[in-house]
Amino acid sequence: IDNNKQGNLTLNEEIAMAKQIDTLTNFVSLEQNSLSNITEKINNFNIIFEQLKRLTNTTSMEDVISTYIAQEEEMFSLYNFIQSMNADIDTTLENTSLIDNEI
Repeated sequence: IDNNKQGNLTLNEEIAMAKQIDTLTNFVSLEQNSLSNITEKINNFNIIFEQLKRLTNTTSMEDVISTYIAQEEEMFSLYNFIQSMNADIDTTLENTSLIDNEI
């Protein structure tokens, strides 16, 4: 192909090509914005991961997850204990009320 040769496109072909170039340019721009947003999200996740490692005194994601699971299990156990204590208190209050009524 001779690079110095002028093209033989008709006006309609040039208009169609210009529209296609505009469409592709817009697509590339949207993709670049999307890539920029994804990169920003990844950077934010990395910052949060570093904070989690510091807060949990761990060095890997597996350690962070293990620490989280252990703490969740402990919190659930404490929740169940509190629920049991509340049930015992309610029973005691009911029994106390019955005794007061008998007296």
